[in-house]
Amino acid sequence: MRREILTMSGAITPGVVNRGLLADHLLHTLARNIADSLPLRTDDLDREILQHEVRRNTLEEGHYQGLVHRGQPVALLVKGNRFTVDTLAHKDRSYYVVTKAVRYAKSNEIAWVLLESCDGFQLLRSTPYSRQGQYWNSVDKYLAVFPKDLEEPYISLGQLSVVPEIFKKDGVLDDLLGETIRYKKQLLFQLDTSLREQLYPMIYRAISRSKINSSLSANLSPEFSAALTMKLIFRLLLEIYLEEIQKPKTQEFPATLFDVLAHNLEVLDRNTEHSALLWENILTYVSSRAVVTPSQEAIRRYLAFSASEISCLKAMQIDDRYMTQALRSLIHLDSRECVSVDYKVLDARDFGDLYEDLLKVSESKSSAETTLMRNDQISIDETKSSAKARASKTRQKTTGAYFTPLFLVDYLVESSVIPALKEHLKEIKSLIKEDHISEAARRFYDFKVADLAMGTGHFLVSTIDAISATIAEFLEEYRIEEVEVELENLLATNASRDGGAASLNHISITGALRYLVSHRCIYGVDINRFTVDLARAIVAVHTLAPALPIWDLKDHMVTGNSLIGLSKDQDIMAYRSELPDDLYNNLSHLLGGDLNSLYNVLLAGLVGLIDIRELQRIVDAEDQGKLLMLIKEIDSQQPVHFPSLFPKVFQRCPEGFDVVIGNPPFQSQLNSYTAAKGLELSALRHLYPEATKLPFDRSTLFLLRALSLTRSGGWIAQVQPISLLATQQAGFVRSKMLESTTLRAIWIGTEKVFDASVATCAVIAQNFRSDSYTVSRNLNSTLTRLAPLEVGSGSDIDISRTWGQLASGIDGAPTVYLRRSLTVGSLATASADFRDQYYGLRDYVCEYQDLKDEAYVKLITSGLIDPFRSLWGLKTTRFNHVRYLEPAVNITRSRRDLSIDGWIKTRLVPKLLVATQGKVIEVLPDEIGELLPSVPVVTVLARSDTFYLLAAALGSPPVSLFAKQQYYGTALATSAIKLSAKQILDLPLPQDQKRWERSAELVAELFRNNTETDLDVWQEYAAVATEAYGQRASQISKWWLDIACPSKTRDSCDWVP
Repeated sequence: MRREILTMSGAITPGVVNRGLLADHLLHTLARNIADSLPLRTDDLDREILQHEVRRNTLEEGHYQGLVHRGQPVALLVKGNRFTVDTLAHKDRSYYVVTKAVRYAKSNEIAWVLLESCDGFQLLRSTPYSRQGQYWNSVDKYLAVFPKDLEEPYISLGQLSVVPEIFKKDGVLDDLLGETIRYKKQLLFQLDTSLREQLYPMIYRAISRSKINSSLSANLSPEFSAALTMKLIFRLLLEIYLEEIQKPKTQEFPATLFDVLAHNLEVLDRNTEHSALLWENILTYVSSRAVVTPSQEAIRRYLAFSASEISCLKAMQIDDRYMTQALRSLIHLDSRECVSVDYKVLDARDFGDLYEDLLKVSESKSSAETTLMRNDQISIDETKSSAKARASKTRQKTTGAYFTPLFLVDYLVESSVIPALKEHLKEIKSLIKEDHISEAARRFYDFKVADLAMGTGHFLVSTIDAISATIAEFLEEYRIEEVEVELENLLATNASRDGGAASLNHISITGALRYLVSHRCIYGVDINRFTVDLARAIVAVHTLAPALPIWDLKDHMVTGNSLIGLSKDQDIMAYRSELPDDLYNNLSHLLGGDLNSLYNVLLAGLVGLIDIRELQRIVDAEDQGKLLMLIKEIDSQQPVHFPSLFPKVFQRCPEGFDVVIGNPPFQSQLNSYTAAKGLELSALRHLYPEATKLPFDRSTLFLLRALSLTRSGGWIAQVQPISLLATQQAGFVRSKMLESTTLRAIWIGTEKVFDASVATCAVIAQNFRSDSYTVSRNLNSTLTRLAPLEVGSGSDIDISRTWGQLASGIDGAPTVYLRRSLTVGSLATASADFRDQYYGLRDYVCEYQDLKDEAYVKLITSGLIDPFRSLWGLKTTRFNHVRYLEPAVNITRSRRDLSIDGWIKTRLVPKLLVATQGKVIEVLPDEIGELLPSVPVVTVLARSDTFYLLAAALGSPPVSLFAKQQYYGTALATSAIKLSAKQILDLPLPQDQKRWERSAELVAELFRNNTETDLDVWQEYAAVATEAYGQRASQISKWWLDIACPSKTRDSCDWVP
């Protein structure tokens, strides 16, 4: 059945496809709700209400029949042989029938239109349905498709499902959709569990560890075994899926892989003898070179086994006793009742989710523990097969690959691809109005979208759907004959080859558009070869026109490192200009005009692998051997030279992609798992010299790469770590983006969205510079809308230093705008300590009560600092993995250690101690210099006459809010504030000197009365300190007191005054 788009909550999400067991499930649910609401009388259910409303010539293919209850029409039933809902109106008369019905229903406030034809029931919305801010307002998309071949009483659904109480009941459609989603999640969980706990461990260990296969596995690397296992599993899954969704319910249809495996399982249940029937059937199937259908061609083209892989598989042996356990759960959802797994309910992108979970499987630890038995076979320990998966995340840490949840994929597509496409179609519309139809047809599909780290293609699949649906709407209003003819020819060709329109495999106009868009508009790159193969297969399956040739997506979806390589032509010209013309021409001739090899040599020169003199000697000597060695060394980094790989994108004017979208891997140089090394690091430093001066995260380099690959006016939409907003390491990337782009939207995740612990955001920008603009903002998986921000000239929002203000008010905190006319740095100095000091103290820290007569000083960690008071002795803290109540440093012993003694003396002076990682800035005055700070406490030194003035300013509510806004995302928690010594010195000072002095007096009183609670003093300080910055005290001081009020902290540390 068809797969269409459902517009929901402002984002594009896949529509509900009801077929197979899911259709039964949904219809049972509908019938149950209907039965609960049916009245005793249904006299008027079949009253015709439109017989005089439409002209006779529109009723040739169907007739209208309004279904009402108690005189109130709720849905409109249209009966006919066949209806075309999304084709071109002027070409198909059946479209007029549907259009007329929808218009009539809408004008008469009838919410639904039911189309009953030989294809089944199609349920269309004619009016918006809303609940809790969600709107379903697209009238020409399917909510559901019900197969016609369902048994009675489901055929009567059209008459039953329009009882008004059903649709009036609050949330009934949400409940039905929820039922559908839960059903699908249950199936996916079943498959996921089977793959992780049974099939993957079984096959992997058969390849790599089984004694019976020891001669084979001895020569195989773990990487090869894992890749071969993955390929075999997804080859099976995708072939079963394709066969099942296209399989008509007729006896004449040939047996499928699913049928063969199911039959074999039945035979094996009755057979007690040892055999390898299942394994032999699987090998025969996957090694067959005969292509039965275009669908199978799609899978076998992109997940093909090499000769060496086939030899490896054929050399393996797996006994049916063990293979049965693994395969049974892929065939039966409930083996006791012989209920088959309903593959028809799956969507192509679900296989990407399954792949993501398999990536987490550890070779050495699996919840379905496999063991090598004495009989040299593999067994699954059934006592552990139901345990929760214990997946290793080492591989994910290394690759930084955390796949993007669907809501965020759809949000980014809706926020970037759709507006970019509308701009493109606006140009097409202008050409049509100017009567340049041929030019409009030529440029119609000239819209290019790329994902530079595509994974299994989640973004590309959603992009294909979004482009196809938007173009379909455009074609309903504007005629382009060449485009229409091509679509009609595709539909006709598919129908004729597929046995006629009555087949389950026919496609709609939107389906034909997906088929074309996948090959003309979509590009992707990923560094993992198998992931690319799987992405190609998923895109091919998703856009499949069953009777049409399969596109070769290998030219559009490639393997490589997107960060390394040459981007636009102007970059190439810049590199080429360093070479003499004769050297460049001779080099090109020596390489036979191979642009990719030529660009590899240019890149080698750029990263310092060869200088011009050496290259000149090689070319003069025509030493192809050395040249090939040089090219091979660069090739080891899998560079992607975009102009040579995607010439259609970079030979147009302006060159580049219309949209670069995606979720690049998060790979920090501070993490040993993910740090770039060797030649890769050298290449990154040469290609991105400013961005790699400090320890960087490769995800931010993807923003720079996207910027260099996007055409003027194009869009960039990228998921990024939240640290992008304010960290010093990402400062150059932010400034480059502001210099060249206009920020359009930002999404911020304060909840855990990915499996990774890192908080995330998403940036949407357009590749042109604007002096003032509006940034829309959304939050978390609910996509909660925050107030948009005006940025630029005349605005209080300043993102020139950091982008933290884009998150202002995100957790309900008030917003402040402070100017840095005077800063803390004008009155003080600040310094932070590091590892040397932390580890230097380890041998001298102890509990105060353990000291004898030795001299000591109190050790103050961040956890022992509250606003203007010390928690030393009142609250335990941790230092060097040991918990202390009264941590002290034995300075009698430390004086003998010259490496630490000098530093201790510099810290035992009057100072302010500033804690980091708190919800507000916490300042502890140390008037006499008796406290020793522990990393990462920051030490602020000030003159005695400004001591409490600085304490009052640093600890004030407006400054906490200002720091929270400016440096959002730099702390371990998104709700916390983290400041460096330099950032503390850059904080603003108050404007109102009188109120500032009063706030300093109150701070001194609060600090000296450390053991007393006087809420009036706290409240007065909060109000006066806020007003000293020219801010209204009510909301700001209340926010601060709720966090900093002593009673809150004392409760948390069991302190009683």
